[in-house]
Amino acid sequence: MKVYSYNPATGEYLGETTADESPLEPGKFLMPAHTTETPPCLLTEHTVAVWDGSEWSKVEDHRGEKGYIGSSQEETEIKEIGPLPDEWSDTPPPPTFEEELEQKLQELSGKYRSYLLSGSIMTSIGFNMQVGNEHSASLENAIIMAEIKEQESIYITDADDVSHPNVPIEDARKILFEQREAVLAAHSKKQELRDRIKGATTVEELIAIEISF
Repeated sequence: MKVYSYNPATGEYLGETTADESPLEPGKFLMPAHTTETPPCLLTEHTVAVWDGSEWSKVEDHRGEKGYIGSSQEETEIKEIGPLPDEWSDTPPPPTFEEELEQKLQELSGKYRSYLLSGSIMTSIGFNMQVGNEHSASLENAIIMAEIKEQESIYITDADDVSHPNVPIEDARKILFEQREAVLAAHSKKQELRDRIKGATTVEELIAIEISF
């Protein structure tokens, strides 16, 4: 005889199985544990059949869905049968002012550090040069060594990894000056942006602040 099994803890329908006829009592069937002769109810999307001990009922099932509850920014996954929690949303809630402020300050610091590590400028003599202190210090050392050796030129490798031989010392000094000028300008812009961020009073004002170097 066909019977229907369910999860003993949740009552969730698990599938069909068979109850064998009793060898001692013909016409009587031995029901496996956690089964019923009653067929489960018809289901729709995002529902499961649940046995309550006397009948089947159709219950919402959103297991595996991910979303957000209330104002929490933390993603939550539904793991149990039942309706969605109150204040459920598939999209994250807008950040609070404090969250947006912290995120904007982190973005500012990150982009500033990135500029110092790999940012570059097109110099007045046509070379695309990285501006970080490490790169300007290397160029300054090359200039000093050339002057000690009474050389009139040096070779320079630009930000595109292209080598330029026989660059006059005077031109090298221009590059060095422009590298340092760019770093100072970036620092000044960083302070200006930080003041704008600190002076914002709404999330919209923070979002509108574009950060670039």
